[in-house]
Amino acid sequence: MSGCACAGALASRGVPVMLLSGALDSVGRPQFGPVVSAKGGLAEIAEVLGQLPKELREVWSDAAMVAEGAGFLIVDRRMVSVETKRRLEGMPGLEFRQGIACEVVVRGGNGRGSDGGRRRVVVETGFGEALQATAAVLAVGLDLGGEVSEQRAGKEEIDSERRVRAGLQTSLERVGVELVEVSVIVGPSVALEVGAGENAGMKSEEVVGGAEQAEQGETVVRVPVERVVARKPREWAGSRPAGATVGMELGGGSEWPGDWPLSPLWCEDLWPKTALVGLDAGPVTKPRMSPDGVVTGEWYVGAEAMISAKGRQAEDGGKGKPVGGAVTRMGEVRRGLVACNVDEAGRLQGDRGEADAVWITGRAAGARSYLESLAAGVRTGAAVAEALGVGG
Repeated sequence: MSGCACAGALASRGVPVMLLSGALDSVGRPQFGPVVSAKGGLAEIAEVLGQLPKELREVWSDAAMVAEGAGFLIVDRRMVSVETKRRLEGMPGLEFRQGIACEVVVRGGNGRGSDGGRRRVVVETGFGEALQATAAVLAVGLDLGGEVSEQRAGKEEIDSERRVRAGLQTSLERVGVELVEVSVIVGPSVALEVGAGENAGMKSEEVVGGAEQAEQGETVVRVPVERVVARKPREWAGSRPAGATVGMELGGGSEWPGDWPLSPLWCEDLWPKTALVGLDAGPVTKPRMSPDGVVTGEWYVGAEAMISAKGRQAEDGGKGKPVGGAVTRMGEVRRGLVACNVDEAGRLQGDRGEADAVWITGRAAGARSYLESLAAGVRTGAAVAEALGVGG
């Protein structure tokens, strides 16, 4: 996410940029659930998204839903990924490359100055490539020293990737990057069994008592959600979705090319119409359960309302219809190492000469939310362009 924001910010300023990713089919995908929240509510969310290049701002507008009266967005994560790659591929000067960075080496030069005196960065990949650049921005999330607590069938693959990332960690420490461990709780996803009223739209007064929430005496309600851009991007610029504030004017979204096969992500009837929120914690800043995939129909359970591994059945207090379902992906705790000696722009602190050669952004630089990651990526892109003397 932050890497895509950074790459877009660089390309929009005329800086040639290569985006290296080990998983191009999921590049830019939010990894920690579908909810975008901020203490400042929708106004703060709109302010941060407004800093993104137009192409990415439209992606997030297209993929977002807003709950009536709540200060958060729910995004279709798959749509964010697919559309991010599609839109970035169309930006002049930006190219994608498949590969996993396993080492970063700074060579030559004597620090800042003309190209003849500037240090060069060599990024070595797991494929044996040596990619040279004037600067390298690391946006690897929590992959450095990464660990997932949940055992899964692909454990051997994950371990293999950890060994590759271990080489990257060592090379970063060699150029002076200091690392500390952090962790993030990720909730499970469920195949929610709902009554026919789910996509017909339900009133917020219709109470749903979740099994674990009931034990804590919490009231959970189903609230309507609607897309920020409701298939009429050109008309939306002068209107606001339900529950939005004045600061929520993100601008119009993009359109799916008319000569392309229709994508499920662009079929309005498939989009969910409700989310489940808890009311006992004051203002509604995060949903307890939110739709997590137009294509798969899954729901994401927030870390605050994690369900057990077996999945618990909850019953609609008004109609007695089941709203619980089978767990499709277990909750987990992700741990990784983040840099603690970079400034807000992601520049490495110190006087070793690598400051304008190696940059770190997003989660890997300490960002704690989607908005912080996106804002960090834009800041880093702007700072790198300025350090290179390119664009404005």
